[in-house]
Amino acid sequence: MRINLALFLGYTLGSVCGLVLLKTHLGLARDALNGTLHWGPLFFVGLGAALYICGFLLWLGILSRMELSIAYPIAIGLTLVFSSLASWFLLSEPISLVRIMGTLLIFVGIVVIARS
Repeated sequence: MRINLALFLGYTLGSVCGLVLLKTHLGLARDALNGTLHWGPLFFVGLGAALYICGFLLWLGILSRMELSIAYPIAIGLTLVFSSLASWFLLSEPISLVRIMGTLLIFVGIVVIARS
């Protein structure tokens, strides 16, 4: 059971951190490719892609250990909840009350599915 928890934690962290890095640096990297050479953003785009790929590799580990009907809702729900929190906290994206309520509902659903 602990290995499943570790796999989901790694999957979620890798996916969300990768997405945040891609979101924050992709525009700057595009500018670098258009002639304004800034290697820093390209490094962070590569790091974000690597983290996202690591998350995918952990997803394969999850799939090999669990039923898809249980693993998929938990993985997607965790990614949705934590990417929403990261976008609000790190990217200053607004989150409405309706979105907060929906996120809480998803989190409750994750707990219900995980216990089944």
